[in-house]
Amino acid sequence: MLRVRKTTLAATMMLALMAALGLGGCSLFTPSLSEDTQSVVAKTDIKSSALVTEGKLTVALDTSNAPQAMTNQDGSIAGYQADLGRSIAEHFGLDVVFVDATSAEDVLASGKADIYLGATSSDASSKVKVTGDILEDACAIFGKSDSGQLNVSASDLSSATIGVQMSSASQDALSRAGINAQQKTYNNVNECFAALESGEVQYVACDMTAGSYLSRAYSDISFGGTIASVSKFSVATLATNSELTEKLGRVLDTICSDGTLDAIHTLWYGSTPTSLANTLVSGVVIDESDSGNNSDETQDDTTSDSADSQSTAAEEQPLTVDINDVNR
Repeated sequence: MLRVRKTTLAATMMLALMAALGLGGCSLFTPSLSEDTQSVVAKTDIKSSALVTEGKLTVALDTSNAPQAMTNQDGSIAGYQADLGRSIAEHFGLDVVFVDATSAEDVLASGKADIYLGATSSDASSKVKVTGDILEDACAIFGKSDSGQLNVSASDLSSATIGVQMSSASQDALSRAGINAQQKTYNNVNECFAALESGEVQYVACDMTAGSYLSRAYSDISFGGTIASVSKFSVATLATNSELTEKLGRVLDTICSDGTLDAIHTLWYGSTPTSLANTLVSGVVIDESDSGNNSDETQDDTTSDSADSQSTAAEEQPLTVDINDVNR
């Protein structure tokens, strides 16, 4: 069960990040509640008429999209987007409530949520306003590196064996990037990383988010760059709710400028950069006609128990949620 504290989520995450660095990047833990420090967040007032429920920010997200959002065994919501939702609510001085949804327009227009996390530009319409950039994702390469930095080129990949999830978008990304490597397919990204660790494959191709999340459990596996166009994800609000939309923009600006967004990103995705603009693997040429915000092209499967991760807003207990294989 979550406890209401006077401490800010940003302070908690910074402590978690410092603790993680001390563990060499193998796994990340949140500090115990007794280690929390007092901090003050400047509250952004919001009228109750702009909210689904007075005193609460109702946040919609897709809980099947691990590690962005997922459900713990106790029913609580964990993940990158969940922690971001908690931080946004804190800046509004509101409690947070999560609802599961896969469509921004459906959940907002029906009055079931105030905001939807994980929207793309294609969600924008006369009914839905899309605000800010909260996450970037793309098919990426991971490999072993003792230094923590992996330098790899398209020619390196073409002469190697690459682990990839069977029937996934990452297989298509390898082909479109012109990487004619030998591929070994696995049921999910967890199995790909186990094969990489054992030396069965030299590299893994998967979503940046899934790979970065899992790589935290391996001290010698690092992000090596992207091989596909970058998808950007944002926050959606009801277009007619100008009160919430305007003030949400201010809160997002604050979270970006004060380091909170970076801290949440580091907690869930390790040292992988928040911006993927300059991370294209050397020698890979992307067809601009393939670029865009198609989230279906950047989602492979993970099971969270392999990374032994934890939500920043939860107490110190392992995350033991089972994620069904989706093969998106």
